[in-house]
Amino acid sequence: MKGWLAALLLLVTLPAGAESYDDMLQGVKNDFAGDVSELLARGFDVDTTDNQGNTLLILAASNSSTRVFPLLLAARPKLNRKNQFGETALMMATYRKQTGMVKALLEAGAAVNQEGWGPLHYAASAGHLEGLQLMLEAGADVNAKAAEGSTPLIMAARDGHTEVIALLLKYKADPNVVNESGMTALRWAIRREDTDNMELLVEADAQQ
Repeated sequence: MKGWLAALLLLVTLPAGAESYDDMLQGVKNDFAGDVSELLARGFDVDTTDNQGNTLLILAASNSSTRVFPLLLAARPKLNRKNQFGETALMMATYRKQTGMVKALLEAGAAVNQEGWGPLHYAASAGHLEGLQLMLEAGADVNAKAAEGSTPLIMAARDGHTEVIALLLKYKADPNVVNESGMTALRWAIRREDTDNMELLVEADAQQ
């Protein structure tokens, strides 16, 4: 009897192994909090990645898994790990317009600045005004340049987000940055025929 009980206890407390890998990924993607909580309690590595380098935290942000996300964050993951595309959990959270996730990540110490494409570019492209505000208040570089030279302002103009453009200009975004394709924020506004955005940019001394 004692031997059977010891074996059962050992089985219950063993760290999650390879057989649980798919269960965890599916649990995170489908926001199954119970499954994820159980696997974490069994010792599953919170920094496990999928075949594209996505950590569980990045997957939760990418899939807007709002119930699973705080469980993963409480397990103290590496916040700034990047997938093979250079994306972090903060980038995906703001791209999915998950303000609560963005706030939680910033409070936990996630980086708002990085080389190349960064969280502010993703927020500007998605039109996530609340996330943008939080990151700017946290010290994000309003004129951060992606690998091809685009700034958050250029991305906001490319995708037609008037309120985002106004907020970035309020934080002194440079309206005259030219990316490697020869595009400025104003040129994007003109191409899109966004008259409101054209007016905002011209008022900020933007040049073609």
